[in-house]
Amino acid sequence: MRQLADEIAELDPERGVKIDQTVLANLELGRRASIGVPEWLLIAAALDVPPADLLAPLDKAELVEVL
Repeated sequence: MRQLADEIAELDPERGVKIDQTVLANLELGRRASIGVPEWLLIAAALDVPPADLLAPLDKAELVEVL
């Protein structure tokens, strides 16, 4: 999480969107259920994945309808 938080900070040097280790831990542990679009896009960019890949939880794939 530290590495991801550092990568996000590099992508957003002005710190317009604050995503630190605590925010990432809360997301991973389910203590925070949602994020805004700017956070979503920064996390996807830091992970080098398309943002849409972050929309469906891996453990709940059967609940996601593919259009």
